[in-house]
Amino acid sequence: MTPVDDQWEWYEKMSLDWRGGFGSIFGDGAHVSLDLCQQCVRDTLGRWLRVDPPSGPDGSMQALKGVVPRPNAPVSVDRMNPGEFHERD
Repeated sequence: MTPVDDQWEWYEKMSLDWRGGFGSIFGDGAHVSLDLCQQCVRDTLGRWLRVDPPSGPDGSMQALKGVVPRPNAPVSVDRMNPGEFHERD
């Protein structure tokens, strides 16, 4: 799965990443990660998922602050939220 294959599915993928603990079936301290498309998550984990509707005042999703159009380029907090960043006194 790549952004070129299906841009919308790419942005809806579920990424999991963790380290195996003591006695893990994956190995003590092993790094485990995976990416799944949203349909695979639903089809595989559906009966265990808890999905809540959006919590906006009118039931709609609220805009995300700090969304960066080029995620691979470093961006300062000042540039992510122009005019909203204030240093503490």
